[in-house]
Amino acid sequence: MDEIYLQDETGRGHFIPCALTEKSRHHQGRTLWEIDQIRQEESRAARNHERQILRGRINLAENIKGIVQEAQTMRVDAPDPSGSNRQRTGSIRENRRVEKRENQEREAFRPGRRREDASVKGEILPFPKGNPEDDYSLPDITEILRAQNEEHGDDDAG
Repeated sequence: MDEIYLQDETGRGHFIPCALTEKSRHHQGRTLWEIDQIRQEESRAARNHERQILRGRINLAENIKGIVQEAQTMRVDAPDPSGSNRQRTGSIRENRRVEKRENQEREAFRPGRRREDASVKGEILPFPKGNPEDDYSLPDITEILRAQNEEHGDDDAG
């Protein structure tokens, strides 16, 4: 099925060869039967995928219903707000102002004042004594060359 032939409009036995498009390149070198089998398998896979999507949507809808029911029971159990909307929201600015003042007092930097967390001192732990042969300094070029020679088996060079 790499090429198909269309009969010329004149109908005189002339055929026009047509090659596969880029969209159909994955069918190159296959027979019509193989292409049909591939399409049937893709169709089966798509149907299975649609079922999974449907199951997912059903589960999502059930979860949403459960959440809504839980929220409704919480709403019923919640105490009724007293007062009008204006009374309930009227003190918002004042509450903000009070909270800002408290934060400023708590977070302000004042020289000479020790912070509460600064009074706690940590425990000082001594470093363990290491092996004097443990040298973590960078190697010089002679050590690098010696190591390369040892890797290549050139022990007598150097």
